[in-house]
Amino acid sequence: MCGDVLHFAPEIVGGGGYGYPADLWALGCLAYELFTANAPFGAPGEVESVVYGRIAKRDRGPDPDGTPPGLSAFWDALFAVEDERAGVVDLKNHPFLAAVDWAELRARAAPSPLLALCAPAPDAGAFGAWRAGLEAAEP
Repeated sequence: MCGDVLHFAPEIVGGGGYGYPADLWALGCLAYELFTANAPFGAPGEVESVVYGRIAKRDRGPDPDGTPPGLSAFWDALFAVEDERAGVVDLKNHPFLAAVDWAELRARAAPSPLLALCAPAPDAGAFGAWRAGLEAAEP
């Protein structure tokens, strides 16, 4: 087995065969960690058998305070039993992602939601200095 045990799907923990749905489980782990800053089924350094037990039962515990209901349902779709786990089309049509314009995203024309966090203008001042320092260091 390869990868972080915190992201293993139940079918991997069970020692059986696994396929594409295991990748979708790992995507669910990533989505969970991006929102909560914690792994859904354990913590780094925790005893693997305890983590494996939670994964096998799909027991991620209660959602953190402030979790939007749609996000919880999105995680549920990714942490479902293997043969009921959401596929890519299901995820793209999931209500939590309803605001995503997939055609615009694919064309790389979608505006970044992060630009609002950089208002009034992004500060890229350090990047020029970084690049100049990089060029000066090249032989």
